[in-house]
Amino acid sequence: KVNSVLNQAFMLAVEKYGPIENWDLGTTGLADPDGADTLLNNFSEFMNKTKTCKARETGCLPSVTYKALNGDDYWNVDNGGLHSRLKLADGSIISFYIYNNSCDTSWGKGKALENICGNIAVDINGYGKPNQFGIDYFNFLLTKYGVVPMGTSEQTNIFTFNNYCRDKSIGVVSKMGANGFGCTAWVIYNENMDYLRCDDLSWDGKHECK
Repeated sequence: KVNSVLNQAFMLAVEKYGPIENWDLGTTGLADPDGADTLLNNFSEFMNKTKTCKARETGCLPSVTYKALNGDDYWNVDNGGLHSRLKLADGSIISFYIYNNSCDTSWGKGKALENICGNIAVDINGYGKPNQFGIDYFNFLLTKYGVVPMGTSEQTNIFTFNNYCRDKSIGVVSKMGANGFGCTAWVIYNENMDYLRCDDLSWDGKHECK
């Protein structure tokens, strides 16, 4: 549902504001709070939201610490002021974050994954526990061509399914990301979370535990 909602909002925002690379995504590149606020404004216009919070606005929504899939603490949503957020009518929380204001970051194969602008993270149960990547918190890549669930088979050079979902030995990678980042596409396309139960799944092999 979230995947559909995000892509619908993206298409409507592009129709109104033009190509995303022409939006005001800030000037500092990685983690630009002004760019995150632009994403918040342009996306939220086409979403059934109940609350919006700008990147530098603390205390707007609860302060919550998220965990990597292996259980390590990763980050608190209120520290740094680099993510803008909104709350949808169904209770889910969506965060926007800028990777590159030129939208030319490459994380894999294909025109979408070679033209990444930022990250969209979704807490599907609105800060209810466990607040853990790959369980109730999922990441999407925002590209010139739409919103792509993180961890597809085409995503080859960072936060892949194999290394950041199936393999639980890797925890937090500095402030860039954490285990569980690579699970989103698996849940959407295979309609299971079997990576929580077995460690021999792969895009070109088993798609469920036996």
